[in-house]
Amino acid sequence: IAFGFLLAYIVCLIVIQIRNDWSRVFIGVNLAYLVVLVAYVVILFGGPGLEEKDGFEFQVAAQKVIVYTSILNLALQAIPFWRNRKRR
Repeated sequence: IAFGFLLAYIVCLIVIQIRNDWSRVFIGVNLAYLVVLVAYVVILFGGPGLEEKDGFEFQVAAQKVIVYTSILNLALQAIPFWRNRKRR
């Protein structure tokens, strides 16, 4: 359920960025993140189970990929705010 909410959040964030003429770079980063997130949800629910041979390791590796991708996306999305902090 949590990843379903995260998918909805990223879609809404992309819509908001498009409507507010946000830089295409940051919209592209969120679109790439959305693709990775969808792939993870597919792996999570349709990939090898934890009981299968190598299934546990595969799920752990996929989880690490989505965690590091999430951190990278958050850092990249924060760049405009970081740059504008001195202007206020």
